[in-house]
Amino acid sequence: DGAWYDEETPVADGDFALGQLNLTGCELAKAIPISWKLRKMSIERFIPYITSLLAQKMGAALAKGIVSGKGKPGAGDTFKPEPKGIVTALLAESDTPQVIEYGGGGAGEAPALGYDTLASAMGKVKSAYKTGAVWYAKSTVIWEGLAKIKDENGRPIFIADATSGGVGRIFGLTVKEDDSIPDNAVLLGNVARGYACNVNENMTIYTEDHVKARYTDYMSYAIVDGAPLTTKAFALIQKE
Repeated sequence: DGAWYDEETPVADGDFALGQLNLTGCELAKAIPISWKLRKMSIERFIPYITSLLAQKMGAALAKGIVSGKGKPGAGDTFKPEPKGIVTALLAESDTPQVIEYGGGGAGEAPALGYDTLASAMGKVKSAYKTGAVWYAKSTVIWEGLAKIKDENGRPIFIADATSGGVGRIFGLTVKEDDSIPDNAVLLGNVARGYACNVNENMTIYTEDHVKARYTDYMSYAIVDGAPLTTKAFALIQKE
């Protein structure tokens, strides 16, 4: 941090310790074969529909990679290179300091998903990342869990609000439905500031005709990599 000085005192030198994040390129692709007969018989907007569908599938895969991507394979691994997901990074930390587990709240079980659990998650995200942070969870977790949590006075802590880009707010932060989040889990974090993406090639549609077989491949392709800049921008609540 900066320091205070009087007029006669020179300012002391300081430095910054900069970490290094190496992002390369991971290939993401999706292909759909369309027969020539179907293409000729189809309505004019059929092909734009196919390309739109490809874009949706690519977006879903990218979102899943940002959340739970495995990263780069090591010796003995058989999976293909992926972005390193936020959840993957949080669970890989020693003693998992950014992870909170909940259970049924009974004897010998972790506390149930409730006010205290969410408050603890807020405490794990550094203050610098709270502005812009979002609660992410599947629809069932939001409406069967988060939306039913009440404070000690019996008042719901979930405030329905569709104007903020999500479905509601908790502790002033937007709640968003996201199918890429694992089952029975809630991710709190600032993806915009806490996660870095390197896009070598934006999503592009390629086509290839197969004359003898009389069909055309429509393929979407992108080269993307990503990894968390810091785990302190995130907190994960998961069922034990």
